[in-house]
Amino acid sequence: MVQEFYDAAAKLKVGEISEPVKSKFGYHIIKLNEIVEEYDKFSDESKSRIKQGLKKTIMSEKFKTEFEKIQKEVSYLPIKNFK
Repeated sequence: MVQEFYDAAAKLKVGEISEPVKSKFGYHIIKLNEIVEEYDKFSDESKSRIKQGLKKTIMSEKFKTEFEKIQKEVSYLPIKNFK
C-alpha cells in the first residue's frame, strides 16, 4: 500500500469516506468498511483470496471507467445493465 493511501485510511473511522487522495497511481476515494487488526494471522491462502478479490474489484471499476470514456469519444450508446 502506498504511503498516501495508508495515511488517509488510517485517519478514517469505520463507515467514513475520505476526501480525494492523490498518489503516484492517481486519485482515490477511500471508504473504511472495517478494521482487521490481525491480518497477519490469516493464512497465505486467505491473504491471496483477499488480494485477488480486491484486484478484481479495482480492475472492474477501471474497465468500466475506461469503457465509458471510449464510448463518449466514439459516440456509442451506453450498454444497459453494464456491471
